[in-house]
Amino acid sequence: MVIVHAVSTYPPYRGGMGNVARALVERTQARGHDVRAVTPAGERWRVRYGNAAWCPGMRHTIEQLQPDIVHLHWPFIGGVRPVLSWRLHDGAQRRRLIVQYHMDLIAGGWRGMLFRQYERSTLPWVLRFADRVVVTSLDYARGGALVPHIATLGDRLAEIPLGVDTGRFHEYKKQETGNGEPPILLFVGGLDRAHAFKGVPVLLEALARTPGVQLRIVGDGDLRASFAARAQALGIADRVTFLGAVSDDTLPGVYQQADVVVLPSVSRSEAFGLVLLEGMASGKPCIASDLPGVRTVVRDGETGWLVPPGDAAALADRLAWIVTHRDAVRVMGERAAALVAQRYDWERITDQWVALYQRV
Repeated sequence: MVIVHAVSTYPPYRGGMGNVARALVERTQARGHDVRAVTPAGERWRVRYGNAAWCPGMRHTIEQLQPDIVHLHWPFIGGVRPVLSWRLHDGAQRRRLIVQYHMDLIAGGWRGMLFRQYERSTLPWVLRFADRVVVTSLDYARGGALVPHIATLGDRLAEIPLGVDTGRFHEYKKQETGNGEPPILLFVGGLDRAHAFKGVPVLLEALARTPGVQLRIVGDGDLRASFAARAQALGIADRVTFLGAVSDDTLPGVYQQADVVVLPSVSRSEAFGLVLLEGMASGKPCIASDLPGVRTVVRDGETGWLVPPGDAAALADRLAWIVTHRDAVRVMGERAAALVAQRYDWERITDQWVALYQRV
């Protein structure tokens, strides 16, 4: 099969959607298929604003590749029109479109108004002509923009979670430390405006309420300076380390040096949480916000904990528990690693995608 992924971002840009697309491209290629990614990054024929882009040349690029299937990663403002144009200009009715619905379009102010208008005008067309619509969890699909369309989609709606290279993260081993040393909390995520929903301010507020915990932050972006200033104002700058953009080769070792991974996102812009899989594959329990989709990854009280989104006090209570229950934390990390290996290893997930491509 010839498969083309149409996606708004792609490595080296650091973002979950692009990382997922790259993993699927590389792993499906390894199964013997011709797989490409089409993305605005670096192209001369685009006008870009944030992760949205006007891509008038994208349809021509797709046509040249002659795909059997286009795998569209939603949301992709600016990329939907050329993909739909490719799909509709199909005299032989052989072109197939799969839409991977990563998340709803959510923002405040005027951007939110534009997003809602775009979603109302565009999403119904995308769903009408999609041969399959794939969500990372039905839990997420049942509570947002897809709700009015679920009945119409019928058996065209499928659930395939994200995956993780379990071997890559599990092969690193952390040196055992005594319970007298402060636990290390790890946050991994973009620190730019596109990822403001990750909830770093809530995390800093919680840390300020919890002595005896160290925080390491992996990521970079235009909000990093304001987060550092906030840590200074809260009097916790000596307990917060900004590691910047860590290389892919270094990242597994960073996970292994932590005790717990945290994802304190505050809105439905977080639909799953790839970093949770990375942390669990590393043998670390995770603290995550109790959000649709995200709560399907972490088993509360077994492989980690769920806390109300935006609730710094609840997050602080969980951090305080970690300080005094180090042995229990390690046991939960072992359970987390076992769950990821059983359910979320990329090889298992790739099997599901290839089977879906073949059915379509």
